[in-house]
Amino acid sequence: MDNMERIDWNDQYRKNETPWDKGAAAPPLLEYLERNSVSGRILVPGCGRGHDVRALAAVGSADVIGLDISRIAVEGAERFPRTNGERYILGDLFDPPDTFEGMFDMVFEHTCISALAPEWREGYAEQITRFLKPGGEYLGVFFLNPWDEDEEP
Repeated sequence: MDNMERIDWNDQYRKNETPWDKGAAAPPLLEYLERNSVSGRILVPGCGRGHDVRALAAVGSADVIGLDISRIAVEGAERFPRTNGERYILGDLFDPPDTFEGMFDMVFEHTCISALAPEWREGYAEQITRFLKPGGEYLGVFFLNPWDEDEEP
């Protein structure tokens, strides 16, 4: 992964070029939480300012950890009042703490994999698999891009 170009996420937050951040948790996550319970330890990679982390923590029976590579995003998340003991870690999901191995009952993601260049996605899947306990769940919000490669949106 070292030879692949990385986006400067701090710069994106510094310039407020964060169109994925709508100031609230992802509506599909909120709909899911209305119908389903979550528990155990949950990781939210690419958590940004932590809106989804707080929504998951609000259900009360989950230990939720948000991970982001941007110091500015994590600092922004930390400025919100705590919902239920959620935590934020500044770190790179491609170079995670050793303790992440098999640590999580669920990984929830919204916009993290889509922000990665296609050549990074297989490594992303490998990391998420490493983070999950046996039988753990992966829940994601993904959007369909209806345009062909040759078309402009």
